[in-house]
Amino acid sequence: MAEIQDRAPLAKVDTDALRARYDIVELIGRYVRLHKNGVEYEACCPFHDEKTPSFKVNGVKQIFQCFGCGAGGDVIDFVKQYQNVDFVGAVKLLGNDLLPASPAPSRLPAAQSRKEATPWQVVTPVPADAGPAHVAHIKRGMPEFRWAYRNLDGALLGYAYRFRTSDGGKEVLPHTFCVHPDGRREWRWMSFPLPRPLYGLERLGALPEHLPVLVVEGEKSADAANAAVGNEYAVISWPGGGKAVSKADWRPLAGRRVVIWPDCDGKRVVPTAEQKAAGVDPDTLPLLPEPEQPGVKTAQQIARILVADGCSVSMVQIPAPGAVKDGWDVADVTAGVEAGGDGGDADTVRRWLATATPWTPQAGQADDGLADAGADMPEAGAQGDVADDTAPASQDDGVAGVLYRHFALIEGKTRVWDKRSSTEYSLPALKAQYGKEAVEAWLAREDKLLVTQAEVGAAKRARAEREQRSDPALVPQMQRYVYLDGSTNVWDAQLREVIPLAAARAAMGSFYDIWIDSPERRVIPLANVRFSPGEDLDEARYINLYTGIEMKPDCPAPDLPRDLWQLIAMFPRCQSIISLAYHLCDGRNEVFEWLLNWLAYPLQHPGAKLDTAILMHGSVHGSGKSMFWEKCVKPIYGKYAITLGQSQLESQYTGSRSGRLFLLFEEVLSSKQRYAMAGTIKHLITGLTQVIEKKFMNAWEEENHGNCVFLSNHIQPLHVEAYDRRFMVIWPTDSADAALYDEVDREVADGGLEQFMAFLLALPLMLTTERCPQGAEQGERCKADCPVCQGRGWAKRAKPARFDAHTKPPLTMEKERVIRYGLSGWELFLHEWRRGELDGVPFCSCLTDDLYAVYQVWCHWKGEGCISENKFSLNVSTYDHKLLTKKRARWSLGSIAKNRQSMVFKVGSEPRGEVEHDWISQEIGRFKAGARSYGAKMRDDLA
Repeated sequence: MAEIQDRAPLAKVDTDALRARYDIVELIGRYVRLHKNGVEYEACCPFHDEKTPSFKVNGVKQIFQCFGCGAGGDVIDFVKQYQNVDFVGAVKLLGNDLLPASPAPSRLPAAQSRKEATPWQVVTPVPADAGPAHVAHIKRGMPEFRWAYRNLDGALLGYAYRFRTSDGGKEVLPHTFCVHPDGRREWRWMSFPLPRPLYGLERLGALPEHLPVLVVEGEKSADAANAAVGNEYAVISWPGGGKAVSKADWRPLAGRRVVIWPDCDGKRVVPTAEQKAAGVDPDTLPLLPEPEQPGVKTAQQIARILVADGCSVSMVQIPAPGAVKDGWDVADVTAGVEAGGDGGDADTVRRWLATATPWTPQAGQADDGLADAGADMPEAGAQGDVADDTAPASQDDGVAGVLYRHFALIEGKTRVWDKRSSTEYSLPALKAQYGKEAVEAWLAREDKLLVTQAEVGAAKRARAEREQRSDPALVPQMQRYVYLDGSTNVWDAQLREVIPLAAARAAMGSFYDIWIDSPERRVIPLANVRFSPGEDLDEARYINLYTGIEMKPDCPAPDLPRDLWQLIAMFPRCQSIISLAYHLCDGRNEVFEWLLNWLAYPLQHPGAKLDTAILMHGSVHGSGKSMFWEKCVKPIYGKYAITLGQSQLESQYTGSRSGRLFLLFEEVLSSKQRYAMAGTIKHLITGLTQVIEKKFMNAWEEENHGNCVFLSNHIQPLHVEAYDRRFMVIWPTDSADAALYDEVDREVADGGLEQFMAFLLALPLMLTTERCPQGAEQGERCKADCPVCQGRGWAKRAKPARFDAHTKPPLTMEKERVIRYGLSGWELFLHEWRRGELDGVPFCSCLTDDLYAVYQVWCHWKGEGCISENKFSLNVSTYDHKLLTKKRARWSLGSIAKNRQSMVFKVGSEPRGEVEHDWISQEIGRFKAGARSYGAKMRDDLA
């Protein structure tokens, strides 16, 4: 500071030579952690707070520039701004080489890993009614050791288990008692919350404060040392090993006398790529110097943290690297594995402890120590945060001790930082509070704490973020929103839906920036958003869009009959609703029974995807279609049901179908779209998954559990194929009575839906009636001896059929009509030929040429467009292989053809005992006779 404040005249300096003396990348790298990005280096600007790097350093042009605050220039300009000096002061610093010589260390505070983000919260101390912890791990099996973590009062905080891995290594897993926002409480394999408790705190709390504290690495070593000298030292360790020192809560040791026993490691220099390629044996490489051994580095890091908290620290003088086995520690001493090989008792441990000498930072480590001190600054107001100013310091008493323990000089400035309150002071203000002499004496100390302005800024931001995170209004936001990794989507747990990131930002307001940067933010992959009714998913890894149907059934009695008609009588509060369904089926029992089973199956099997859909259409207005589906069925599913129209079906955005069990389509297709959208409708009905796409959001694939109903007033609302197995087509022919409408409204308002739901849940899922094959209506007698009706019109099935998700719908008259309406010309021709509707033309085997001749006449009379003979023959050959096949066959027919070979459409097969040649010849002759009477001109006739 004296050199900086010296305002003596400066001799003329060659500034160009001074600039050329320094490389700007190397110099700025001493203060700021730079990252290479192309030809430039970048970092967060040290002159203003920012989260996105805007500070650029160009090594070619030897300049720096911040696009956020406008700072920029050469090496002299950087030193002026960073050290808060004028041009003369910057030149003196550069000319006298008074700048830091080592690169800036990383001063980023440790953050919780995203993989630890979870709605479960650790409860400490463990409640008395928590129950016992797990004895073993589901994958690792039984542990080798289990260590209990307790607080200063001895209350249980959790456990650490050590397991032996399959490759012979070891793995330590924390085990804590947790609570879920939904109220569940259980033991889980989760880490302690940051900062993590020390191991052995109950020993620290039980022993007098004048006894020293012994810090060792690992719970096993702590137990071994405690068994040897536990009445002389409070032996503690920390969880997580050497890489987790900064995550532990060292504040309970503040102001204590501490002895650190490092692990004695014997790690060797890491081989270079060239050495690996040359096959150099790693065991032949030299040992790392002692300061670079992991155990020593860890001990040095702990010492810097403890000194900053006012501790008096000593370090056990362990053997040199290589003198003992790699990883040698106090547990090896107690086991007799020690340098001299003499004993393993408490006296041996005491002899090693007697070698402890006061700790001083090793050369080149001052900056790291100060960085750690700044990074580990506790927030103001935290427990153990403010020390008693009258308590004796580790190296000073009174005001000097307070200054040494709690204040740090900001490098390059005449300001100081108070760790207790996270407050900046000017030197005059500090002198006014603590006295000029005490402050000057503190400034003169070489071991005073130093921090950079960047560290102060980081500490301020960290404190502000901690205060914001502790805001009661933020907690619900952290629990409500879950980021979906790999996308710009967010799961809103309150709305129970996936929303864009922009919507979450608008909802959270000022909390958004805290949430997006918080290590406590929950993150799961986008692919783990599922719609899985009836499936129990791990809530820590998955989001299930299904939470259960909210409507509760009103069941009148526990023991119910299995007969359909007896069962209906047991539900008097929904009689009109059931009557409306019966009316829509025109009183046809087999249609009514199939419809009820179709409604009941997905309610009895949540999430079941039926292979079929309901198509209910008709030109009669007031039949009650919309009333039944909109008022009586859709409300049962609640939020899992939706009504859609043509625009939603045609749109590329399918978000409205996400998380649905019931989809009701009203007049979805215009006449021009019936065929174009046929593929989309097929996939809606039978597709196992569907792609969900919303505006401004990433698309995702979701399981398809939606069962569809299509309503229309058109004769042909949809294109139904000739061999369709998807649609149950129902055509109500009469309007419903106004009184029935009133009764249905009354039942809906009076709990009828809850009882209708209970009725469907009680349905036995059996089909007991079937349609009369002779066409007799209900109550009519068949003219023929019908094995189904047995002269009664309708009858029970001889063997009831079980209804499931794959049960095919019956072929109703209206379905035949819809199918026929949508047939192409050649399909309609085959349909009429097969049904015997072509006057005089039998449905039998024939020559392909003869059938085409009949087809031409049919097209003329029907006004249909006639396709070529080649296309006609190909289409017919694919019609129904079980019924009709195309083949080359020999035939003969009197004088027309004798033993001729031609292409034939063979219908059925010849009777047993007959020769195919004779049978086909007779069939061809029979067809030719009918074709002539129909008016067809065949090639034989033309010849």
